[in-house]
Amino acid sequence: MIEVAILAVLSPLQTSIDTLTMRVKACKSRQGVTSKVSALKVEVADLRKVVDYLKSTNFISLIQAADDVDAPKTSGIPRDTTGDAHRDEHTVGESDAETDEEKIGVKEENIFRDLTDLAGKVVQTSPVENSMVVSSGVVAYEVIPSTDAQV
Repeated sequence: MIEVAILAVLSPLQTSIDTLTMRVKACKSRQGVTSKVSALKVEVADLRKVVDYLKSTNFISLIQAADDVDAPKTSGIPRDTTGDAHRDEHTVGESDAETDEEKIGVKEENIFRDLTDLAGKVVQTSPVENSMVVSSGVVAYEVIPSTDAQV
């Protein structure tokens, strides 16, 4: 009997709780949709700004400038230089001659920088002309420096 009385009192509460649970689920699902709608509203606002900018641009003057026969054939914006720049032939010749002279100067400097040391070492290590006098007073041989080597 007590159980029946408790059950009678709790049944309407259970129904109320079930109703509230369904409402919470519906609100949560709408909240997800609401965030999507908010993101779309921001995107639409950005697109409206772009449209307003495009409306304020005077395309007619741009098109007329493109169709203008008297206008120069270039757009006024220089192209990127990807090749050799054209120079006056006289300037090119002078520049090349200066470059060649610089290269020759550097080469000679490298060659002659160690020349004194090299010459000193060659003099110190090279055989000198030696004469051997035999008892008869005749020269037996002379040593002549040579770079030819016999293997």
